[in-house]
Amino acid sequence: MRTGRWTAISQSRFEWEREALDFLRDHLPDHEPWRTWSNFEFIDVDGRVNEVDALVLTPVGLVLVEIKSRPGSLRGDAYSWTWTTEGRPVTIDNPLPLANRKAKRLAAVLRRQEAVRGGVTPWIEPLIFLSAVRQRPVLDPGTEKRVVLRGSAGTPDDGGVIGTLIHGDEFGLGRRGRLDAAATRACVRAIEQAGIRAPGRGRRVGDYEFGQLLGEGENWQDFAARHTATGVGRRIRVYPYARAATADARDRLARTALREFRVLEGVEHAGIQRVLDYREAELGPALIFEHDPNAIRLDRFSARDSRASRSTSASP
Repeated sequence: MRTGRWTAISQSRFEWEREALDFLRDHLPDHEPWRTWSNFEFIDVDGRVNEVDALVLTPVGLVLVEIKSRPGSLRGDAYSWTWTTEGRPVTIDNPLPLANRKAKRLAAVLRRQEAVRGGVTPWIEPLIFLSAVRQRPVLDPGTEKRVVLRGSAGTPDDGGVIGTLIHGDEFGLGRRGRLDAAATRACVRAIEQAGIRAPGRGRRVGDYEFGQLLGEGENWQDFAARHTATGVGRRIRVYPYARAATADARDRLARTALREFRVLEGVEHAGIQRVLDYREAELGPALIFEHDPNAIRLDRFSARDSRASRSTSASP
C-alpha cells in the first residue's frame, strides 16, 4: 500500500509493532477504496484518550486493528488471556472488549463530523492481530472469530489478517454492505476532520509525560508516566473533564478526585502502590501513584495463587 493510501500519523516506538504494521502495509490492496491510518490517538466525546494501532478502510467499512506482538502459545476466555512464552506465563485482560469500545468511541467521534452529517453513518469493527503467534490460540468462541494470525497472505485460502480484511463480508466485518464511492469519500473526510493525532502529544500532568494506557473504568483512565527530568516512573489516574458538561459538574468531579486522594493518602502497605500527589490537568483531575511495572493486579494474583494451590494439592 503506497504512501497516498497509508497514512502513518506517527512511527511506533516498538520494533515489533513497526514490523507488524509493515506486514499490513506490504500486503494490503493498493487500490480504491482501501486506506489505512496507523499509530494515532483520538479524544472521544467523554474526554478519554484512545490509542489506535491501525484503522483500515475496506470495501465493507472501517476496521480497527489492535496489534498484539507477544510470541508463544495463547489460551483465554472472555475475560483474560494467558500467554506462555519460553515456559513463562503472562496474563492480561482479553483485549477485544477494549478494542470494541475504542471502535464504538471512534465511530461516535466520526458521526459528529460535518463530512458525514445527513449521510453515511460510520461503522467500525474491531479485529485483534496476533503478529507473533504461530499456533492457533485456544479462545472462547465469541472472541476467536475476531482474532487473526498472519496467515498466508496472497493465497486463495488465506484466513489470516490480510485475507480477513479483504473478505470482510465473509468474516462478519461488513454488517452494512459494501461502501459506494460517495460513502468512501465521506469516511475519509470525517477521519481527516476528527482531529486524530500522534500518541502522547500534549499528554502531561505536571512534569510527567504519559505513556501507555494501563487500564480504565467508568470514569477514569490509568496511564504509565515518566518524570521528564528524573525519569522516575509513576501511574497516573485521570478523571476526564469532558464527562462533566457544566462548570458545576467539573467542580464536583475535581472534589471527588481530591476526596479519593485524601482517603488513599494515609494508606501504606507493602502490597499496595501508594498515592503520592493530586494534580489538576488539561484532561481532568489526576492522582499520581507509585508504579511497579512488575506488579500484579489483585484479581490476577489471587487467581494465580489459587491455581498454584490446586496444583500443589494435586501433587502426589
